[in-house]
Amino acid sequence: MGSEMCIRDSVSALEELHQSGLVDDGRGDHYIVVTLNAINKAFNVLEDARASPRGPDDVLFARTLYRYLASRLCVDPARVFATGISRGGRFASRLASEMSDIIAAIGVVSGLRFPQPNNASRPVPVIAFHGTADPINPYEDGGPDYWQTGVEDAVAGWARFNGCRRTAEHRIATSIVKLLHYDCNDNADVVLYKIEGGGHTWPGSTFYYNNQGRLRLGPATLEISASDMMWSFWDRHVVMRTDKNYWKKIGIKENAEIEIASARAEAGARRVRGGGVGLSLIHISEPTRRTP
Repeated sequence: MGSEMCIRDSVSALEELHQSGLVDDGRGDHYIVVTLNAINKAFNVLEDARASPRGPDDVLFARTLYRYLASRLCVDPARVFATGISRGGRFASRLASEMSDIIAAIGVVSGLRFPQPNNASRPVPVIAFHGTADPINPYEDGGPDYWQTGVEDAVAGWARFNGCRRTAEHRIATSIVKLLHYDCNDNADVVLYKIEGGGHTWPGSTFYYNNQGRLRLGPATLEISASDMMWSFWDRHVVMRTDKNYWKKIGIKENAEIEIASARAEAGARRVRGGGVGLSLIHISEPTRRTP
C-alpha cells in the first residue's frame, strides 16, 4: 500500500516542517511530507488565490514535483494532501483549485481563500483554522491587498462549491468554535475552527518564534493541535469520498447524530504533543509587522 503524501508551502522547508509538527506525530512510517521552497520564499498567489501572470508558475512546479516523486516512491494517489500557513495556506487553496485531480483534501492555517475562479473538477474537503485576532490576515474582511475577504466568506464559498446542504456550530474548547458544513457532494465537508483571540500562529505549536520580540503574530492556542486534527480529517474523508453511505455504515442515520459523530471523530486529535525538536525558528510567510 502506498504512503500518503502531503505537499506543503513554507518559509523555508526546514522551518515549516518543524513548526507544523507533521513529522513528530508518529506517522513517519506511513506518509511522506514534502516541503516546497518557492523563489524568494514567496509563492505566486495574490488576491482570491490568483497568480500574477508575471510570476513563476508554482502550480506547475508542484505538479511536476509530485509526478517526479510518485514515479520513484510508493505513493497512494488517493492520499495526497496540501497544507500551509499564511501565504502557504493561500497557495494550498490555489492547489485545490488547480490540482484537484491530485489533491484529495487541504488543511489551511491562517490563510484559507476561495479561488476566483475555482477550477476544481470535483468537490474538495477543506479543514481550516484561523484566529479572530490575526494581525496579518484578519478574520474579517479588509487587510492587505491580497486578502480583502473574510475567512467565513472563503469557507462559505467552498461550502457552496462542494454543494454542502447543512451547517452546524459547536464550541469544542474554551476559545475554539467549530463551524461545520456537511451533507456535501462526495461527502466533501468544509470545516473551520474559529480560534477566539488567536493570532497568526499554528494551533498546538510550541516552538519558540525567533525574533518574537519584533514580530507581532498574536497568541498561539494550545487547546488543539491543527496537525493532528488535519490528519484525522483527511484520513476520514479519503474513506468518505469513495463511500457515499459512510455514516449509515457506521450506524449514524440522523443529521444531528452526524454532527455528534463528527465531533467524536476528532476528539482523539485534540491534544498537543510535548517535546519535539528544539529549534528557534521564524514561522511566517506574509509580510511581518515590526515594533518601532
